[in-house]
Amino acid sequence: MTLETIIDGLKTYLVANLPGYLEDISTVEIDLGTVVAKQIVLFDMDPDKYKNPLTIYIIPDQETFEATSIDGYSSDSSLSIYVVWRGDTRENLYRKTLRTAAALIEALRADPTLGGYAGDVRLDGMDYYQAVEGNEDLKSAELRFSLLYEL
Repeated sequence: MTLETIIDGLKTYLVANLPGYLEDISTVEIDLGTVVAKQIVLFDMDPDKYKNPLTIYIIPDQETFEATSIDGYSSDSSLSIYVVWRGDTRENLYRKTLRTAAALIEALRADPTLGGYAGDVRLDGMDYYQAVEGNEDLKSAELRFSLLYEL
């Protein structure tokens, strides 16, 4: 298993599972819509290029290895998932960002193996941004996760 395979699996898992979590916390006032594959972008965080109302970026940060046997290794990899909303009032963008981050956390907590793609996923932290690349009409959250798996 490689980090690239796990990140591809994470996208597949989110496309299949995140819409249900978004639907659960969506309201008439704060409509989160759904998520389709083109809204989840891997390895390329470029808000000027991807103009969906909601775009989720998955970017790997680092990877460390530990020998578990003579020929076996485990990996502890970190990645960031960025939630970026645009195209609404600033207040609603904040609300959408907070709710989407909560839905992501719930979706990943429901199956920390990502449907068998990873050994375990754990949330390490989260930051919120009132602007993205200086644009206050874009709101964002960065969720930092660790992925544990055997090589």
